[in-house]
Amino acid sequence: MYVGAAINYEFSATDKLNFDPQTCSFDLTQGIKVSPNGFGTKYIYSEWQILTDVIPSLQLLGDTNSVNLWKIVMAWNQYTKNSAKFVENISFDALNVYSKTVSSSSTNSLSITNDITWTASFNETLGFEVLARVLKSV
Repeated sequence: MYVGAAINYEFSATDKLNFDPQTCSFDLTQGIKVSPNGFGTKYIYSEWQILTDVIPSLQLLGDTNSVNLWKIVMAWNQYTKNSAKFVENISFDALNVYSKTVSSSSTNSLSITNDITWTASFNETLGFEVLARVLKSV
């Protein structure tokens, strides 16, 4: 399990209907819309969730920095698992009752900080209408 805090950004696939006044025709283009206003969250992810949802979503957004950070965190997790002392293997199913206490102590840490700067180039890359916000504020 991976436990931490992050900022969520809402995003979705979009279909944009474009009108060409020169040819009096329409065409449909696909893109991604991302809200630049993030909100704080805590997460508890399995490695499967990170590999099958989190990283592919970040790749869809073109956020290679966050993808690389997740890969670093997973590599650190693998390193600590490989370095751990094996105690025992126990196989069981959900209907059995088993209790055992094992105590050990170890200290390792990994701290990663990531700053995100939102620029107009993200808006253009992700298909935002840059002028729409400016026109609404006038």
